Amino acid sequence: SLFSGVGTAVVLAALLARHLGARLRVITLTEPPEPGNVGAVLTTNRIHWGGDIEFVHVGPGRKEEVPVGDHELFLTTSWWSTRCVLPLVHPQRLVCLLQEDERMFHAWGDDRLRCVETLSDPNIRFVVNRQLLFDHLTQGPDALPNILANGVWFEPVFPAFDRELAEVDPVGGGRHIFLPVRPTNLRGLYWRGLEAIG
Repeated sequence: SLFSGVGTAVVLAALLARHLGARLRVITLTEPPEPGNVGAVLTTNRIHWGGDIEFVHVGPGRKEEVPVGDHELFLTTSWWSTRCVLPLVHPQRLVCLLQEDERMFHAWGDDRLRCVETLSDPNIRFVVNRQLLFDHLTQGPDALPNILANGVWFEPVFPAFDRELAEVDPVGGGRHIFLPVRPTNLRGLYWRGLEAIG
């Protein structure tokens, strides 16, 4: 699952750690970490990482404890991972990476309420993937003012393709379309994407 959002989180974490002169620790909640995959993401994105990376798997059913230092900064990648970390550290030591309007993941109910509460915490800092999403989250009737006050945005980029690959003519002169969705993720509109292509 290192494509798209997870890969972006790995790249951002490595760049942030390098900028701060910090060590990098990857903590996973649902799946055991795959160190080789993290290395592949960094290599593909031409990010040199000379230091060690610590890998830790925690979550439901796990007994391992994760030592937390007084000066550690946590980059969380969803409202639920942010909520997992909130009881452990002060919210000002959190940076939440938002890559979607996570409120839309849930019907009106407890999970949506918890999501909105977490995203409304005025002590958390936010990094938002794309200005369009930042504008959506900070303007209009459902705006989250704390994201405007405590957030920044960046525009994502894809690693440069090999020049020889880029110069290959499409078969039959048609266009290539990259549709970054999967049929098991309903909010990705996989079937509508196929209909649009058709």
